[in-house]
Parts: sequence; structure tokens; C-alpha cells
Amino acid sequence: MAVWRSEGGQLDNAGFRRIIRELRLPRRTGVAELCAAVGDRLGRPVRLRRAELPPELPSGLVLVTGTAFVVFLDALADPWLQDGIACHELAHLLLGHHLEPLTDPEASRRILPTLEPGTVDRALTRTCYDEDSERAAEALGTALFGRLNPWVPGSGEAVIDRIERALGSG
Repeated sequence: MAVWRSEGGQLDNAGFRRIIRELRLPRRTGVAELCAAVGDRLGRPVRLRRAELPPELPSGLVLVTGTAFVVFLDALADPWLQDGIACHELAHLLLGHHLEPLTDPEASRRILPTLEPGTVDRALTRTCYDEDSERAAEALGTALFGRLNPWVPGSGEAVIDRIERALGSG
């Protein structure tokens, strides 16, 4: 399973760009293609599931089973927000956060009490990460989201120039 690690566990913007480049995504891609690329990178499929998540849960979470990663997204969230949530959860996987020991071994039981023991190796939620992990996943997730949605301002002046040219004022 190939995850990205850096010395001290920190990556910078150049490291995030390298991760995205190594995924070999097409210029414009969708969440399904992104899941497939992450699954290829990590050696097991990534499946997206939408469900109405209880308000006390985060809007996205990852279940790690022996054969797949299952990313749950809040079905009540707007579609663009679901894309952002998926990118954030995929970033956790790419950064290897699913390999870190759980701070709360009973988390998956409380989140999904109806699943049989052993079905879920772990449930990754924001309660299982420290602030550095969460910041790194947010940064990489935002970069991944930018690949899904190149219109999202990220390069500031270039976006403004393109809009002005399109409006004939640039």
C-alpha cells in the first residue's frame, strides 16, 4: 500500500502537488475517477456511499475494511459540498492516516452499531485525528477539489484575467 509520508509527518504545497501529479489524473476529473486513482494507489478499491448521517457525526467518514475503503458522505449536503467532503476523506487515506493507531478503538462501534464486529477494521472520523492530520487533509483535500473544479479560485490573478477576457474587459 503506497501512501505518502514525509519527515516529521508534514507536507508542504509542493508535496501536495507531487501527490496529485503522481495520481496521474486527467486535467478535468470527477469524484469517481479520483476514487479509482486513490484506490489504485492504495491497492484496494475506494467506494463512495451517500447516507443521511446523524447530526452528531461529521459530514464524511471513512470505513476501512479488509477489502475496501468506504467513504460515506452526508446525502443531505449540496453536491458540490459532497465533492469537497470526498476530497477531504480521500486526502486522509492518501496521507496514510488510516494506518495510524486509533485514539478511540470503539469509534466504529458507536458510529455504526449495527455492523457485525470485524466487518470494519476502523472508522476514521475527525475525532480520530490530531490537528496536524486534520490540517494536512484539509490542505490536500482542497488541492484535490481544485482538480475536480478548476474554476475554484486558487491562482487568483489568472482566474480574474480569464474572467475579464471572457467579459471583454481585459
